[in-house]
Amino acid sequence: MYLNNCHLIGALSGGVDCQSGYVEIRDGRISSVGEQLPEGAAEVYDCGGGTLLPGLIDLHTHITLLSNVGISCSGDPMQVLVDASAQAKRYLRHGFTTIRDCGSIGRAANYVKKLIAGGVFDGPDLITCGSTLMPSVQNSLSGLAAMNHFCDGVEEFRKGTREEIANGAEFIKIYASGSALLPTGVPLHPIMTFEEIKNLDEQYVMHSYSRFPVALDRGKGATLWDAEGREYIDFTSGIGVCSLGYANEAWANAIYQQAMKVGHISNLFYTEPYARLASRLVPAAGMAAAFFGNSGAEANEGIIKVARKYSYEKYGEGRATIITLKNSFHGRTITTLKATGQDHFHEYFFPFTEGFRYAPANDLEALRAQDRGDVCAVMVELVQGEGGVLPLDKGYVKAVEALCAEKDWLLLVDEVQTGVGRTGTLFAFQQYDVLPDVVSFAKGIAGGLPMSGIMANEKCKDVLGPGMHATTFGANPVCAAAGLVVQEILSDGFLKEVQEKGEYLRKGIEALNLPCFGKTRGLGLMIGVEVREGWANKDIAGKLIENGLLILTAGPGMRLLPPLVITKDEMDKGLDIMKKILG
Repeated sequence: MYLNNCHLIGALSGGVDCQSGYVEIRDGRISSVGEQLPEGAAEVYDCGGGTLLPGLIDLHTHITLLSNVGISCSGDPMQVLVDASAQAKRYLRHGFTTIRDCGSIGRAANYVKKLIAGGVFDGPDLITCGSTLMPSVQNSLSGLAAMNHFCDGVEEFRKGTREEIANGAEFIKIYASGSALLPTGVPLHPIMTFEEIKNLDEQYVMHSYSRFPVALDRGKGATLWDAEGREYIDFTSGIGVCSLGYANEAWANAIYQQAMKVGHISNLFYTEPYARLASRLVPAAGMAAAFFGNSGAEANEGIIKVARKYSYEKYGEGRATIITLKNSFHGRTITTLKATGQDHFHEYFFPFTEGFRYAPANDLEALRAQDRGDVCAVMVELVQGEGGVLPLDKGYVKAVEALCAEKDWLLLVDEVQTGVGRTGTLFAFQQYDVLPDVVSFAKGIAGGLPMSGIMANEKCKDVLGPGMHATTFGANPVCAAAGLVVQEILSDGFLKEVQEKGEYLRKGIEALNLPCFGKTRGLGLMIGVEVREGWANKDIAGKLIENGLLILTAGPGMRLLPPLVITKDEMDKGLDIMKKILG
């Protein structure tokens, strides 16, 4: 590590005189190397005084300014440098790639205005000029974080910078400390390490999750990076939520544009985004009307309410039981836990909502046997997700649809996980050639924002009248704007690619012939992998995550729910990790 204009470091280290040159830090020792950097030097840190001026930006477009509020002029000098280096590298990993140094507030303002007027300015990470923030510029730039004081060391730094660029350096890394510390109140904080994040979690967050030891920070496509800069291929998409992956520009821009108009308004008023989203979604699904909510469990509560109110209005009391399938999962509210056909979810939270009975999947006669004259609906997942990624037989689903029509039971389809392109069609029921009376959806609908909903057919669209069902945040305009982008991307061609990607990934896993994995199953990019006897799926997941592949478990097996935009290259990287770690 080389430090430029380091009179501050000279003072800390007890006499290293390098006010007009560079010092080298190696193996815990500081030594002066004169006015020129050694050939091939790749890291330059400014440790006091300040060194930039406008002409520098013409030399290279990837100059990075990194600032740390924790460096002080006391304590062990070597530890100061170690901490500074670690923090600087964390900033680099978090995408700080542009600076604009203008020397003074007035010149900075004029420079930024000129860039904006020319249409070539996309928002720097940091602007430096003076020792305080520049509100007039900050208010016009979402990317502006802070400005620091830089005033001398210009010629020395220019000389070293030009030498680095001549030697092919990709980044000139500048670390500001000493007199260039950020002033109090600047909205830029040191990037936290995993341990710092974990400590805050342990101190302030309820421990209802068993988390893997990874703090994810940013992503692009189907690739993520953690707080320490390690790369991961994502086969999870936030449990099927991030359908467009990460940092999708159209999605992010739609959110920003809507947030700058109105972020939320109650359902006492109309807004454009939810109306447009419903107009895209309802006809594409072959349904009649939609209701928007926030979560999958909330959506499933909604379809349960539709079924019971439909039956009550037509038949009166005593006909409210809903048959669900064993091994199903429908949510974590008191009602949807009881609707879930797995006994271990029916603990602790007594009394649960009554009115559910369970039948094994793919057994029509067992389902018929649950009819005691009190049934109003059958509720199914067409692919049981949490239960192990288990697709229902198509013949069975068609027979259930016919039975529901015969008995005037509502057919309720839970598409919280399978919906919105996950299986290679907009909804999985379209591959089963059935039309539900009511369908729920969530997860991928808004590409990463909390949104869900239900859709009803013509028979059921008016069951819930005014005052019968509501939610404060439902039809949120920002979420709906994000959902519109998702719908625009899910073209027929895109959905066909989802099916092809699923086939490619399943064949790739089976071709590895790994000792721990058996057959694969699923639809589209909702994939289950059998885990052979003697292996534990959670142990397998832990090993893969530790080595750069994010993956899920479901039942006794593995579950893959990658972003729908995952590329062949990203899938191949994931398969390579499987082969290396599990082969």
